[in-house]
Amino acid sequence: MNKNEATQTLDQIKDLMTRSRKFLTLNGITAILIGLYACVSAGIAFHLLDNGQPFRWDRFPELLEHTPGHLTELLILACALVVLCIATAVALCWHQARKNGQRLVFDAPARRLVGSFALPLVVGGLLCLSLFRHGFYGLSSSIMLIFYGLALAAAASHTYSSVRWLGYAEIVLGLADSCMEGYGLVFWTLGFGVLHIVYGIAFCLLHPKK
Repeated sequence: MNKNEATQTLDQIKDLMTRSRKFLTLNGITAILIGLYACVSAGIAFHLLDNGQPFRWDRFPELLEHTPGHLTELLILACALVVLCIATAVALCWHQARKNGQRLVFDAPARRLVGSFALPLVVGGLLCLSLFRHGFYGLSSSIMLIFYGLALAAAASHTYSSVRWLGYAEIVLGLADSCMEGYGLVFWTLGFGVLHIVYGIAFCLLHPKK
């Protein structure tokens, strides 16, 4: 065995060991599509909250106490977005696994990833629903961003480490959102839309084979 063959063998062993500990079937296209879905959803939410008025950069609608009628529509939109994002992620992970000659199975790394990601996300979602129930809408977008960022940071230990930086960026945006009144929809769009697209593009450039 020459030096190149030995190096390739060591790399293959290292790759197998990493895959046994981490879920590495993610790809940048998933993040880009999720970001695009979020931007479209934000546009629909803008239209609903602004009662069909044309878009203006100097005015951003809010979900206030006198507009509870929109809450049901927004919750339906949010549920549809979550289902679409999950379906897209599963479909593209399956495609990536098949492309790599693997099977997409819910093994130990996948279970650890889902468990770490789901706990902060579910807690944040339940907190937002509780606030909605009591008519407190002002911090809803910042809570979504912060808990989503915590979920990403927790899940990064079981997948690509770069996911952690996306989580940190979401947390920073959420904290900034909590300090600025009236721009919740803008921060939500930046966090769930623009940041995902930027991260997805960066991921594709750093991992061109993924």
